[in-house]
Amino acid sequence: MTSIDLTRDLLDNLKKAIEFTSKDEYRPVLNGVLFELDGNVKLVATDGYILTELKNVSVVSEDSKGKTFEPFILSIEDVKTLINSTKGILKGINLIGTIEIVKGKEDSRTKIGVKTPLLSLEFLAVEGEFPKYRELVIGKA
Repeated sequence: MTSIDLTRDLLDNLKKAIEFTSKDEYRPVLNGVLFELDGNVKLVATDGYILTELKNVSVVSEDSKGKTFEPFILSIEDVKTLINSTKGILKGINLIGTIEIVKGKEDSRTKIGVKTPLLSLEFLAVEGEFPKYRELVIGKA
């Protein structure tokens, strides 16, 4: 299991990222936000024309440092549920809770659990592979 600190900064960046997700129901991997974990959390979203990449938006929790984890996509509906469910929780405090990521054993789908002092949510990652966006970004090697 890997966990991410659920912070106000992460939620603010999720709000920015969902503006760039696709509304095309035939491209479900673009109907969400890609989470990449590498010591820090990076959010990536695209509608197929415009790409946003938000780096260092949160940190991987201390107990998960040094572990690697496959990127996962959280659907726009699940992102909105997360944002709306945490409105008003512990105002003025940056660290709200944790996001726990578990690779499923039976069905191999990634499960995302959100835990705060006041609520607990569970989501399933979107199945499919996000486009290899790094190959398309000009100036990146």
